[in-house]
Amino acid sequence: MVTGGMVCRLTSALIPVTMLAVSKRILDGVQAHTEGRPLPPYFWHLVATEFLLAAIGSILGRAVGYFDALLADRFTRHVSVRVMEHASKLDLASYEDPLFYDKLERARVQSTDRIAMIQAMGAVIQQVIIASTSRPALLPACSGSRRGFSQC
Repeated sequence: MVTGGMVCRLTSALIPVTMLAVSKRILDGVQAHTEGRPLPPYFWHLVATEFLLAAIGSILGRAVGYFDALLADRFTRHVSVRVMEHASKLDLASYEDPLFYDKLERARVQSTDRIAMIQAMGAVIQQVIIASTSRPALLPACSGSRRGFSQC
């Protein structure tokens, strides 16, 4: 479950770089066509690949959401069971103490709130992967441009 979520996050983080490469080849073909040369024979395959990558990116985004929700559900259930097991071992006097009951409830709420932090960290890691792979992939695409880096 955690591995599936990480694999989906990693794969979906690499989709934009792949789409960048395919888009560059599509635009190179269009530019060649405007200069009077014919479209490359694989041009429509590139367009289909671009659509396929967009669909895969969307599916992976939904899979990441599914894995996050599944992890949150299982973690919340695990913590609730642990709290109930601990509570079953306590005597009645402990439940009548409002301070102890508040501590028990606070521990349960804080432990289930940790899942949001874990999900946020996964999203941050995914964004770092996107940024670190997109930047080097963009530089070679712009270095060959006759118009300079600002026109890329």
